[in-house]
Amino acid sequence: MVRHGEVLPLPTCYTERERHARHGAEVVHDCLLPAGGEGRQRRSSFVHIYPAEVRRWVHEHRND
Repeated sequence: MVRHGEVLPLPTCYTERERHARHGAEVVHDCLLPAGGEGRQRRSSFVHIYPAEVRRWVHEHRND
């Protein structure tokens, strides 16, 4: 979703004119996790999320 509205003058993604006017485009991202049972992982630890071959490779190369 993109809308125009008041913005902070600090981010460099805005033009000098937008920063001075404190008005520019704003983008809203949906960062919500999927509901349980709809693809959401129950645990977020390394051991429970990644397949065994990935975990093995990481452990073998962690000191490289």
